Amino acid sequence: MYKIRRNELCPCGSGRKYKHCCSLDPVKNEKILRAAGQVRTYDELLALVQKPARIYRLRVTLNSMRSQPPSGTVSRTIEIEEDDTLYDLHWEIQNAFGWDNDHLYSF
Repeated sequence: MYKIRRNELCPCGSGRKYKHCCSLDPVKNEKILRAAGQVRTYDELLALVQKPARIYRLRVTLNSMRSQPPSGTVSRTIEIEEDDTLYDLHWEIQNAFGWDNDHLYSF
C-alpha cells in the first residue's frame, strides 16, 4: 500500500501538488486513494491512475416483480467502468429500469 503525501505531484498528471488538485474533489480523491491501496510505489500509482478505465457491458434480466414472473423477457443492457462500486452498479440498474429507489429512504 502506497501512502500519497500532500506535497507530492498529483498522480492525475496535472502537474499540481496533490493537496491543491485531486484531494479537493471527493470523487477523484476516492479513486486515487483506492488505487494507492493497490500499489507500492509512486510510479506504479501513476501508471494505474492514468491508464484508461475498462468498460463492461452487462445485460440485466428481470426475473420477477412482486412475486410474479413478467409476461415476457424484460432486460436492459448497461455499461459500467471497472472502478465503479456496487453502489454505482445499483444506481445504473435503477436508472435502466426507470425505478426511483425511494423505498430505501421511506422510514
